[in-house]
Amino acid sequence: SKSYTGKEPSLITMLRTALCSFFSGAAIAGGAGYYQIHQDTYTTAKVINEQISGIREEVVSNNKDLERRIAVLESIVTASSSAPAATIDAVSPAAEGEPKK
Repeated sequence: SKSYTGKEPSLITMLRTALCSFFSGAAIAGGAGYYQIHQDTYTTAKVINEQISGIREEVVSNNKDLERRIAVLESIVTASSSAPAATIDAVSPAAEGEPKK
């Protein structure tokens, strides 16, 4: 084994040690940063997908309601177009002398 000679380390040795320490720390910090960004991205994507699926369900529900209302209106239009014109005029508020609002 080598014995301690009491000499101070050379400038090159100190620089090498400092650089190794710096790059080791930078690599560890970079890995930790990458892991954190990866986890944040995963969590954010999950939350956005949940919100989109909630919006999708709401849109589908509203679309079904609108289709039902359109079907009712179409049936009213079909029924009123097949009824005689005199019957339609007799039912309208203008024919009864009521003012239009």
